[in-house]
Amino acid sequence: MAFPVSPSTGTGGKVYVNAGDGVYLSAFAMTKQASYTYKGETYTNQIYTLGTGKTLINMRPAKEPSLVIDGIVSEVTISGTGSNDEVSVSAFDIMYNGTRTSVSADTSVSVSRPAAGEGAWVAISVKKSDGTITATKGTDTTGTAGIDGLLDTYGSSAGQRPLIPTTDLLIGFLKLGNGAAPVASTEIFYYDQERYDTLAWTWLPNIGGVMLNAALVALHTGPVARTVSFTGYYLDDSFTQIGTAKDWSLTPSVNTVTETTMGGSASQSEIGGWTFSFAQLACDELVKSAMLNRQGMLAVRLQYPNGGYWQGVGSGAGSFKCAAGAFNSIDVSGSLSDDPVFA
Repeated sequence: MAFPVSPSTGTGGKVYVNAGDGVYLSAFAMTKQASYTYKGETYTNQIYTLGTGKTLINMRPAKEPSLVIDGIVSEVTISGTGSNDEVSVSAFDIMYNGTRTSVSADTSVSVSRPAAGEGAWVAISVKKSDGTITATKGTDTTGTAGIDGLLDTYGSSAGQRPLIPTTDLLIGFLKLGNGAAPVASTEIFYYDQERYDTLAWTWLPNIGGVMLNAALVALHTGPVARTVSFTGYYLDDSFTQIGTAKDWSLTPSVNTVTETTMGGSASQSEIGGWTFSFAQLACDELVKSAMLNRQGMLAVRLQYPNGGYWQGVGSGAGSFKCAAGAFNSIDVSGSLSDDPVFA
């Protein structure tokens, strides 16, 4: 529906709130957005969403969502063993399906070298399910380019870094030339190691999404990046109309920062949040239930008579009124967890 384009009254407008905590999802794979514009800025491969019909995330503390991205959480080292074409990998820990898991050391990982005159990358990775260490050799360079012909991109073309199995996490790389020899420390690199402890994210509850602090590298067979999995509740299917709603409002708030120095003053303003309110007759228990049973958490949909609506999740509180000569009523006000979405 479109935003209203002609003058109209609020007659026929509607207010919806959630009844209950929504629909539960467990280890649900989120969809990476190759390009997504959020608050006027375009992000590449950083925003993941739950998908159509799953756009409002329940952020209630007792039901707050969790995000799972497997990764390495402790120090891990690769070293030569002194034997030809062999490396050792130290013991370390990984996060796998939300659980910290120990991986045993492997002191004898065989690696393959390229043809005479060529260079090749060899990826060292760990299988998440059982801790097996694997060496995956990339495609040799061509034209006797040697290690100087190796590329920093991933794929199956000459000189590229190899793609590792989707079941694995990348530990590091070897940069090898031809000729049987012990692996030297100068041939060992930790580019794009798939760590867990360097990840950070921001929930975007009103689009059913999350924004990572940096894009995950697509270095697995596909090519694809690591899976981002969601466990929690979404609220889109739990909306119920407040049949006696009388009015609603939605208001952005402006944050202003001002600083004065001896050289002058500077001021910066931006929208820092959104508040909502609506009034209803006291003959519907949805708001009372939210106050008493769900810590004031509300998903709201504020609809114009033409069908266009604003929606978002947040928290609110109701003022319950009873007076002689007037219908009993409830005035509700609250704030959204993020910018609302108009649809």
